[in-house]
Amino acid sequence: MEQTLEKQIHVRDINYLLQKVVDKYDPLQIYCFHKDEQSRKVAGCFGDFPDAGHCDYWLLMVTEGPSRIENAIQDFVNAHYEFGKVTILAHGKEGIDKSINDGYKFFTNVFNTGKLLYNRQFFIYTLVPYPSVSLSDQERLKQRFNNGISRAEGFLHGAIECLNSKKYNVCAFMLHQAVEQSCIALIGLHMDYRCDIHNLHRLLMLCRCFSDVPYMLFITGSEADEIVFEKLVKSYSNARYRMDFEIEKGEIGLLVLKVSELVKNCSRTK
Repeated sequence: MEQTLEKQIHVRDINYLLQKVVDKYDPLQIYCFHKDEQSRKVAGCFGDFPDAGHCDYWLLMVTEGPSRIENAIQDFVNAHYEFGKVTILAHGKEGIDKSINDGYKFFTNVFNTGKLLYNRQFFIYTLVPYPSVSLSDQERLKQRFNNGISRAEGFLHGAIECLNSKKYNVCAFMLHQAVEQSCIALIGLHMDYRCDIHNLHRLLMLCRCFSDVPYMLFITGSEADEIVFEKLVKSYSNARYRMDFEIEKGEIGLLVLKVSELVKNCSRTK
């Protein structure tokens, strides 16, 4: 029995996950660009227990081909890691080179300062010197951020109009877009990453690389808040394509308050 319990405790940790990812996807490299580790020692009169650690990872996987497989690999890592959450970005080498040449500094920063967790044998990626952020870079980041928040404000305004006219499903979709644009704008400003992710869970997790505030606004630990947020997440497709999607007035009212707070906080930095 002890051997069985020991095996259960150590299965599906980060090393287990990395091996599974390498076996299935054969990437060129895997980097960790952010990590949030929390430990908890459990002890009592009737025995001590192994360290109940919790560790979230943010990973970049460099692939050989140009295909974007982020949704599939995100589902894969969710199923093969048990001690926290893993947010993974997957990009082909050609796309990474283009992003670097276009002036985005995210990948250069990760390659130079992130932790290399895996490298395919004999593969060498030439590291690019990490440039300092110039005044023109700051202006570019700020302008891109302002444009994104302006879009978020527009979607929020449209959502409130839909709320007033009792078009709750459309309101949910507009609120989703407001959160999406706010997160993308924040990620672009703080990480200089050209983000095209639509999933709100992944966007809010990426925001945790520089601030927990957007994430904790929606992920509060409350079961009721979780149910409402899941409806917001699903509204991206269900509010448009499913006849059975429903969201109540009280739920949509709560989401309007939360999204308004997010957009307001973002607008203060414009």
